Amino acid sequence: MKKRVLDKVIGDLNRKTNQVKDRIATMRALAYQIPEISSAQQAYSKAKFDSIKTGDSVAVKVARDAYVNALSKHGYKESDFEYTPSCNRCNDTGFHNGKLCACVKKQYIIALAKECDILNRAPFSFKDCNTSGMDEVQGKALKKLYDYAEEYVAKYPAVTKNILVFTGATGTGKSCLASAIARKAVLERGKSALVLTAYEFNSTCLNTHLAPIEDKERVLHDTLTADFLVIDDLGTEPILKNVTLEYLQLVLDERTREGRTTVITTNLSEKQLKDRYGERIFSRLSDTRHALLRRIPGKDLRLK
Repeated sequence: MKKRVLDKVIGDLNRKTNQVKDRIATMRALAYQIPEISSAQQAYSKAKFDSIKTGDSVAVKVARDAYVNALSKHGYKESDFEYTPSCNRCNDTGFHNGKLCACVKKQYIIALAKECDILNRAPFSFKDCNTSGMDEVQGKALKKLYDYAEEYVAKYPAVTKNILVFTGATGTGKSCLASAIARKAVLERGKSALVLTAYEFNSTCLNTHLAPIEDKERVLHDTLTADFLVIDDLGTEPILKNVTLEYLQLVLDERTREGRTTVITTNLSEKQLKDRYGERIFSRLSDTRHALLRRIPGKDLRLK
């Protein structure tokens, strides 16, 4: 996903740069069709070449003045024919010292956010995660998770746990927390994030399962390669034979192996998760070496 977006941003930059250079070349060609300018330019070029042997800088200055005057007479100036990069750091390539240049980073993040549909898919930020008005136990639990999650995104990919599972009753703030993680990842870190409901994730897996062999990787590509994958409300999707459990395990294993983060929210308890998805998947969700599983206490905040 990031490569696709970055290629488009850099491609747009290159096209704009080439368009400017083409306009300059066209203007130069038109100007040099004017005999007075063409003659003066040739004399200037010859004077510069001759000066290499003679060292006659005076002749070069005289020839250049004549060239500049000829341009001015017909409404041109030397700078009209010279391409000046808008960014002196990257020379309009988009990269500086092997990293994305600041001049295009803003456009990249805007394009990435659009590709991820992050403003719609992840409407809540960490600023929206407010613990005021909650009972003490729930407030402390959420505040601790907010702090952990915000620091987690700031450190990514230098993290030790690649699966974050938030369980709890309906309306306890799980989706808000997952949204804030995805939103910060894209808008502040420039990381890719795919936010899906459990039903949408299940549908993607089904489409992958039914796709021809040559198309399977393409259908599941973003799900496997996004820096952050959010599966919201796990447990609400139907269990499809040979699809739901098998592909969930595949995605978890592949993403963990590649060091990418999967965030899961669910109303199910640990026992219900184990009963529904089996020991193998539950072990991945609860393995403290690679996963953080936390239950958010409290009742539905939306009813308060």
